[in-house]
Order: sequence, then structure tokens, then C-alpha cells
Amino acid sequence: MRRGCELALIACCAACTQDFVDLTGVYRVDENVLSMPCGMDAPVAAPWPYLEIAESTQLAGFWLRRCSDRATTNCVGDIVLDALSQPTGEGWLGEITGTSGTSPCTLVYVVQSARLDGEHLIFVVEEHREEVPDFECSIYEAQLRSTLMPCTKHERFDATRL
Repeated sequence: MRRGCELALIACCAACTQDFVDLTGVYRVDENVLSMPCGMDAPVAAPWPYLEIAESTQLAGFWLRRCSDRATTNCVGDIVLDALSQPTGEGWLGEITGTSGTSPCTLVYVVQSARLDGEHLIFVVEEHREEVPDFECSIYEAQLRSTLMPCTKHERFDATRL
């Protein structure tokens, strides 16, 4: 029994010293595909040519902005909607759960992931939505249903860090 505790402690300490993937930087978008609803990804007609990923001062992790220039002077992004706050072995994950409207209410679940392999970034956003009666309208219900709701948007960026 004691040996099991020692192994658990070693595993716990190893997890505490894990290095996190640093996503910060400017990336050239090599490919941007989108499908609405999910299932038939096609190239975006006018993709943003650059992405910038910066450390978040408001959330633990990173946030992403889509930019029209390499100097990142003309960018759009929302620190809440484009946040990556949960480290994974190869990158970061972000989840957003919410509701909008009334009669009917729309449950919303968005999951985002960023995986970095060398200088190659794959950033994926998947959005799930479902209209429900007002009595089922809660963030808890949206969290519970998450990816069980219909997938309404899938977007993937393949990019190279500059």
C-alpha cells in the first residue's frame, strides 16, 4: 500500500513541474478553412493573413487576435471569446459556455484548441448551439450538453510562427 502512495506522489510532483507550451508570437496563416454548419470545411474566401497570440493579463493563458498585417497594427479579437486558458500536453484549450436570448433561449458552447509542433500552429474553433425552452435556459444546461448540441461552426487555422 505504501508503494502506491509513493508512485502517486511522484506522478503528482511530475505534473507540477511540467513545462507549458509558449504560444506567444505572430503567425502567418497558411490555410484557413470554415464550415457553417460543421462537416464540410472549405477555404475561407478572404482569410486573415496573420494571427497574433499574446499572454493574457486577465486570464491565465493566452488570447488570439486575427490581423491583416504582420506588424499586428490592424487586428480584431475578443479576450473572452478567443481565450486559451487550459494547458494540454501539446498546447492550450479554451472553453466558453453561455446563453443568449429568451423565448426561445439559445445555449452556446465553444471549444478552442491551439497545438504547436515546432513553429507550426493548428488553431481550431468549434461552436455548438441549441434553442431550448426558457425553463432549460442556464449555463449549467449548456455545460451539460456541450458537444451533444448541434455543431454550428468549425474553423481551423494552420499557421507558421514568424
